[in-house]
Amino acid sequence: MASAIRAHVSAVVLLAVPTMVVVLLSVVPIFFVFSDSLGGTANEGVGLANYERFTTSIFAKQTWFSITLAALVSIVSVGLVAPFTYLLTGLPKTWQSLWLIYLLAQISLSEVLIAFAWQILLSNTTGITQVFIWSGLMTSTSSLTPSFGAVVVALTYLSVPFAVLVLYPSFSRLDRRVVEAARTLGASSVRAFMTIVLPMMTKPIMTALMTLFILNLGAIIVPQILGRPRHWTLAVHITDQALFQFNTAFASALAIILLILSAAMLVFLRRYGQTASR
Repeated sequence: MASAIRAHVSAVVLLAVPTMVVVLLSVVPIFFVFSDSLGGTANEGVGLANYERFTTSIFAKQTWFSITLAALVSIVSVGLVAPFTYLLTGLPKTWQSLWLIYLLAQISLSEVLIAFAWQILLSNTTGITQVFIWSGLMTSTSSLTPSFGAVVVALTYLSVPFAVLVLYPSFSRLDRRVVEAARTLGASSVRAFMTIVLPMMTKPIMTALMTLFILNLGAIIVPQILGRPRHWTLAVHITDQALFQFNTAFASALAIILLILSAAMLVFLRRYGQTASR
C-alpha cells in the first residue's frame, strides 16, 4: 500500500514539471495576447472594439477564405497521400526507408525556399509553362502566379510529407490478408482500397486532416509570395497589423479569433471522426 502511494506521488511530481512548462509556454502567452486584444487607442480605452472591428471589416471575409483554403488543401493532400501511403507500405523495407528519408529531407527545407522555387516553376519564362507550350496545352507564355491555384499547389506540396508521416504507421500495420480476401472474392484493387482499406483507416485519416488543417490555417509565406492580397490568410493579416500597421491590439484580437476557430474545427473534426468510425 505504501509503495503504491509513493509511486502515485512520484508520478504526480514527475508530471507537475512538464505541466508547468506547458502552462508557462502556452496558457500564459495566450492570456497576455487576450489582454492586449482588449486594449485600443486612448479614446477607446479597454473593451471589445477590436472584436467589433473584425465583424465589420474585410478580415471576417478573409477568415472564411482561410478556413476554405485550409480545408481544401487538407482534403486534396490526404486524397493524394492515402493511396500513395498504401502503395508505399507494400514496397520492400529498403524502398520504404528511401522514400521516408526523402520526405523528411523535404520537411527540412525552408518554406521560403519552397515558395520561391514554385514561383520560378510557375513563371512565364521557365518551368511548367514551357512544358505546357511544348505539349500544346498553352499557345503563349503567361505567368501562373500570383493566383489561387499557385497557393493551393504550393501548400499541397508542403502538406504531403506531413500527411505521409501521419498515415504511414497505421497503413504499415494494416493486415494485407483482408485486401487479399476481397480480391479473391472478385473485388478490384481500387474497389478493395475504397471499400475496405479506407473505412479501416478512418481515424488516421481524420488525424491527418486535423493536422494539415491547423498547419495550413496559419500559412503565411506561401500566400504572400504566390497569391494576391485577396488570397492572404488571416495569419498574413495578423503579421501585417502587428509589424507594419503597428496595431498590436487588433493583431492580438485576430490571433485570439484564429485560435478559437482552430479549436472549434478540431472539436468538430474529432467528433465527426468518432461518428464516422463507429
